[in-house]
Amino acid sequence: MSRDFPQHAGAMGFRLVFLLPVSARQNDGALRMQHPPGPIPHSDSPWRRPPAAGKHLGGYSTSTLAKWRLTGFGPAYSKVGRNIVYHVTDLDAWLASQRRLSTSDTGQEG
Repeated sequence: MSRDFPQHAGAMGFRLVFLLPVSARQNDGALRMQHPPGPIPHSDSPWRRPPAAGKHLGGYSTSTLAKWRLTGFGPAYSKVGRNIVYHVTDLDAWLASQRRLSTSDTGQEG
């Protein structure tokens, strides 16, 4: 194999090849760990995957959101292929609909 790719023998004897960016190699050919320059920029997209949606709602887990989708409770969501996404406005609207004035308030008028 070429010297450009670091190799590792896997548990089953297969040879694994790791592709590294050219900037990770120094002039002497040795590998150096490179850290990204600063934090990863936040996406300006209004769509959130379940982990980010749970955090947006106050720390709910992805399994809680999955149970809510199954029962019809929780915020509206969209399914794109196998991916579940929540729009920020739907998350905020659902959160606002959960406001109560007292512990005896059921949230239903009338």
